[in-house]
Amino acid sequence: MRETLIDKELQIIYDVRSDADALYNLFQVDMKNTYDLQLLEVAARRASKLRVKFISGLGKTIEQYLAPPAEWKRIKEEGTALFAPDRGGAYEIFEQRPLDPRILLYCAQDVSLLFDLEAILENRIRGSPERWHDRVVFASSQRVNESHSRFFSGRGPHRAIAPVF
Repeated sequence: MRETLIDKELQIIYDVRSDADALYNLFQVDMKNTYDLQLLEVAARRASKLRVKFISGLGKTIEQYLAPPAEWKRIKEEGTALFAPDRGGAYEIFEQRPLDPRILLYCAQDVSLLFDLEAILENRIRGSPERWHDRVVFASSQRVNESHSRFFSGRGPHRAIAPVF
């Protein structure tokens, strides 16, 4: 039986692809009404008439648009070192209970900044004749649908290319 994770309001997330893939393939949960802030950041740059070839990760985007608290970078680096295989970590850290307090901090701090990030990026596209908001909503939905494909690849350099929308 497939469940649908749906809400009347848009659910903000940064780079919905891996989360949508995991929820769908592991738990048969389909995400709906997502608003991918990574795509909104691409739209903000394009609304400023910049040529955008690549997407930005959450860390870079937070540093570029917000003034994160002083300890933000340290918490980010400590958390990443716990799960990133190329830094000596393992993704299994997310399966351990109770969760490591450093992982909790890592996750919580990024989520706490998403609403501020959304407001700043929305302000950058406001008034643009290109209807960026609607285009981001549609492209976010496309990303969710693509993550359900059996051909979806969650890793690789192709993931860094900014989509056309």
